[in-house]
Amino acid sequence: MNKKWIIGLLAASTLATSFLSFGKEGIATSIEQVLGSERSAVMAEEVPQTSSDLRSVAATAPVQKYPDLILITSAKKQDARERAFLKSVVNRVDLEKLENMAKLQAELKKQEEAARAAALAAEEKAKAEAQAAAQKASAPVKSTKTSTPAPAKAPAPAPVKAPAPAPAPAESTSTYNFLAQVEKDILTVTNRYRQQAGLPPLKWDNTLYSSARDHSKTMFVNNNFSHTTKYAVAENIYMLASSDQSKHTAEYIVGKWMASAGHRANILDPRVTIMGAGVLTGKQYFSQYDRSLLTIYATQHFR
Repeated sequence: MNKKWIIGLLAASTLATSFLSFGKEGIATSIEQVLGSERSAVMAEEVPQTSSDLRSVAATAPVQKYPDLILITSAKKQDARERAFLKSVVNRVDLEKLENMAKLQAELKKQEEAARAAALAAEEKAKAEAQAAAQKASAPVKSTKTSTPAPAKAPAPAPVKAPAPAPAPAESTSTYNFLAQVEKDILTVTNRYRQQAGLPPLKWDNTLYSSARDHSKTMFVNNNFSHTTKYAVAENIYMLASSDQSKHTAEYIVGKWMASAGHRANILDPRVTIMGAGVLTGKQYFSQYDRSLLTIYATQHFR
């Protein structure tokens, strides 16, 4: 084999490997590391001239005879594997970039289509509004004479009700006078009505007289005209607010009782035999009249 070709091939391989690994500055150093200055002269006669010869020699020659050739071949195989790995990494990264770019392009296309559709809709709306305005402008204007409604009359303010005057304090009802003569006259008038009915006369009873006076006083002091169940007696009661003295007599009072069925029944009851009467007068306050009036109370008890 030609020594010059062999040396040249080895130098070229070394330079290529050194250039890929280190650049121009590391070429000389790599040659020394791979071959050695002394070993190069020894191998000059036996290194193949071509790459195919290099592969055949590496496959058949013993390692002891061509150690540097095996080293060069292994280095190339390792470099090829690294290149393949780097290429696969680059391809994977490029694929992810392409996928992301495809997604981005799809999104941009979607947004572009949406914007185009919105613009088209806005354009159609503007055209429709322009046509409607043109039709309205060309239509004849009708005279729409409307009468202005009269302003609504404000409602008259409701009259403010004057506050009711505070009621005057009621006069004391503790001051009263018993009418003893009227009490005795009630017995006389009652017996006359009984005599007219064919009934025996009643007799005066001091116990019934006391209870009748007590009930008249209770009604006056409490300003409460009502019957009592305090005594087990038949009872007639009378009350009148009037300063007319003719209405404070026994004739007037017994006449009112005779005009009432319940009170009349007590006067003409054939079972009763005794009676008593209590009559008093005094001034009493009445809120419905907002004043005090002379009032008379009368009670008649039978047994």
